[in-house]
Amino acid sequence: MALSHDRPILKGSTLDAGALGVVFVHGIKSSAATWDAVRESLAQTEDLAALEPQPPFEYATGVFGNKPVRMKNPLSLSDALRVLPSLDTIADSLVSYLDTEAAEFERLVLVGHSMGGLVIQRFLARMLSRGRGTDLARIRRVVLLACPNQGSDLALVLRKRYRLRNPQEKALRPFDEPVTDARAVVLAQIVNAPAVTANSCPIPFSVYAGTDDGVVSAASARSSFPNAAALPGNHFTILNNQRTFNTLQRLLREAAQSEPSQTADANSSTDLNRRDVPAHLPAPPIEVRLKPEIDTASNLLRLRVLNRGELGHFRVEVIDARDEDGNWAGPRSWPVPWLEGGSVGAKDVPKFGAPLLNLARFDFLGLQQDLDGTKWLNGEHWVFPSLPQPVTFSYSPVGRWSDLDTQYIVLTLRVIRDKPEGHVDVQFKIGADGSQLYCRELPEDAKRNEAGPEPAPMPAPSPALTNRWRHTSDGSKVPALMNLTHSSMSHPGYGDRQWEEVPPSVRVGMLIGCQDINQFCSGTELRAKLTAFLDSVPVRELLGSLTHVPADAAWTNLAGHGLLALEAALTTGDDPMEGAPVASALFLPPTTRAISGRAERTAALILYIEPRTASGQVPPAAGLKEWYRRFSLGLAIPGAFADFLSNEVGLGTFDTPAAQCGVWLDSHQPLTTMVDTNGLRMLPGSAPSNQFIGWAYADPDGKLSDGIAYDMMVQMCEYHLHLDDFESALPEHRE
Repeated sequence: MALSHDRPILKGSTLDAGALGVVFVHGIKSSAATWDAVRESLAQTEDLAALEPQPPFEYATGVFGNKPVRMKNPLSLSDALRVLPSLDTIADSLVSYLDTEAAEFERLVLVGHSMGGLVIQRFLARMLSRGRGTDLARIRRVVLLACPNQGSDLALVLRKRYRLRNPQEKALRPFDEPVTDARAVVLAQIVNAPAVTANSCPIPFSVYAGTDDGVVSAASARSSFPNAAALPGNHFTILNNQRTFNTLQRLLREAAQSEPSQTADANSSTDLNRRDVPAHLPAPPIEVRLKPEIDTASNLLRLRVLNRGELGHFRVEVIDARDEDGNWAGPRSWPVPWLEGGSVGAKDVPKFGAPLLNLARFDFLGLQQDLDGTKWLNGEHWVFPSLPQPVTFSYSPVGRWSDLDTQYIVLTLRVIRDKPEGHVDVQFKIGADGSQLYCRELPEDAKRNEAGPEPAPMPAPSPALTNRWRHTSDGSKVPALMNLTHSSMSHPGYGDRQWEEVPPSVRVGMLIGCQDINQFCSGTELRAKLTAFLDSVPVRELLGSLTHVPADAAWTNLAGHGLLALEAALTTGDDPMEGAPVASALFLPPTTRAISGRAERTAALILYIEPRTASGQVPPAAGLKEWYRRFSLGLAIPGAFADFLSNEVGLGTFDTPAAQCGVWLDSHQPLTTMVDTNGLRMLPGSAPSNQFIGWAYADPDGKLSDGIAYDMMVQMCEYHLHLDDFESALPEHRE
């Protein structure tokens, strides 16, 4: 049944009291027809027929943006006069749409797909900025499907190719400032709002990523929204599957029965912009320690809240921020958001709990541009992602990295326990030694009620277990390695490619517990040992099974990031920086502090391969038995890596944390471009995924590598390729 986009015919001349309207907002290069399958599923559901869904909201959109007038083709004038609206303009159009076409609805649900979710957030933020928070009370829920809350990798390609032509594309870029600001307002004054006021309105958000989405990553779709989840499908099929239909039906039923949000008492204090430092809080002993963690890949600074006392209700605020001269470095105080959920409110932290705070981000690229004289950031070298808006800090003008050694910030953080009341103050000095970030606690200045627990002692070295494994498809079982899933390689051969030019790729990653490296080896020695290991038989066999390796290919060390991150590329020819490498490797040596979410004293290795033939083309898809062999070869690398750490670098290895290994297959096309199913029947109703991730962690009661390779093949065939009767195409099952 085709659906009309005209206003629905209703019983009587006006809507029934309390009728629920559903407003759909499509994404870039899309239209109202995007929602036909969703609206049809709702229209065919008997108990939802009376909800009278609103016709989809539309706006002009496209990829190419405005086109120049060509005098030889006068008809191109119409193209030139067609201007694609910005997100602000679309949001204002949505304001008038809801004030007119949807004016009769007493309850509304807004559903946005892709960029449509950004439009909804911009609409909400602009309504609050105009003091119209009370007008939002009839919105009973917002649903975001595959929304690029933190940007899209696809948008990076569009930015390079269609730069300055499309104002909508700019909103899809990672870290777009207006998008970030709107999301911060939504989280603080919508999602976490206590009551309806002119500048706030509590509205529940339901946020979903696509399980197979190759356009918007799950991390970007979930962002900082609490209780975000995932629905089956890629960026487009998420709108056309039964799970999504069932989910929307459930949410609409709940919205139809929901009560309006409570309006705040005129005499109550509901100003969300007020961030007073508590004048006085009783301070019974609190056994909490803040432990810095630096993610060198993204230059993020986080604080792990280690609670060694009893269950408490905690929140954290910066109550003092001064530069090296003792001057104020920002607002007098601001709240620190939790990494999970993005809320600044109090959080239950049980005994031995260890949630993360999202403290700051350092803009290395921006500072480099400052040093080069190509750009001036105007106060954004350090960004503290607070609510309702970020706090920024800028260095004084410098001419070289070493000039940063004399500039730093001293933060005093207050850990506040609401139940039972109490607080503890901690001071940190943050800055950069050259190009390396640091965050150091200042115990001599900290006003602590009670000293935190001593760090756990280093375990006694013992050979890390790498020959017995436990397979899992749940990344939460291997969180340290999962955080490295999107680690990128810096070789210029991987850049400046259009989206459709990026070939399929394979990553093999591993993590081994071991001693700190700083006391054992210089950077020069370590880089030489790394390239020797990468030329070892296990690594060569894996690479040779995946891609053509020319006879003259050799490993070359790249700049990396000192002893924190070593990078190498397998290249040919006289210039190792020309063209895409045969393969790349990222080695993250162990340190005494947690980095990139890894536990301290762990070493990680990521191998990245874009399979090619001798002529440089993408090779034909390989059969299931060949992929089983490749998985087996990949699972042999952790043992060789542990031997390298122990025998070549001289580091004792540990079984705690357990060794971890992962295999990633990624393609912008379906996985069948990499995996030949050899005529096996694909189960109807689901398309093959465009990526596969299999994990394993060491377990003395686990399986040998061949058994884990078999389990990974079953996972890929069953859940990613959706094949039937595939077992006969695999090697004989091994325990």
